[in-house]
Amino acid sequence: MLTRLRIRAIYIGWETQLIEAIVRRIQEYGVEVRLRDGASLDEDLGRISGSTIEVVSDPVEPTIALFTMCHLFGHLVQFTDRGRYMHLLDPVSKAPPNLLDDDFWQEFYAYEQEAFGYGASLLKEITSHRKILLGQYAVFMEVDFQHFRAYVTTGRRLNRVEYRAKLLSAYEGRSSVAFIEPLSIENVQWERLANVEAAIY
Repeated sequence: MLTRLRIRAIYIGWETQLIEAIVRRIQEYGVEVRLRDGASLDEDLGRISGSTIEVVSDPVEPTIALFTMCHLFGHLVQFTDRGRYMHLLDPVSKAPPNLLDDDFWQEFYAYEQEAFGYGASLLKEITSHRKILLGQYAVFMEVDFQHFRAYVTTGRRLNRVEYRAKLLSAYEGRSSVAFIEPLSIENVQWERLANVEAAIY
């Protein structure tokens, strides 16, 4: 009989293989992916620089790096047509605290859902039989959106340990969150990516 620790070890081993598979898939689009250890607890989850995705690994919960990678990939797709989203990006690029109305956040939520949808196309392609993981991906989006909104509004954000704790707690109550609809990434003009800088908190 498998112990809880042994089950977790198998799960983490499978997630590591999945991360490697997603990295390979992203690189097929000419996007460089860098995974590295965190330098501090206050560090961002990941960053986009041009056509490079950099993601900080979490030593306890591998889904954080996995889902951040998919999320950033989705934003890269959007950034090939960056002008379409500038009315959303400019307001949240200002130093917080920054009070924005509910209508703005409703539209920004749709923007985030779109980015996660592009990432979901990769995730579902490789993990179509892993419904638990796809459910967690949807939960991750909700937690990440609320965290970012709170940061923009108040100027305060969770450190990486606090963020992980909030995410794991949300995973426990994930049944009410709908899966994210995968969006097609065919015909993306990757050559449009240039001088793009963005961080995911």
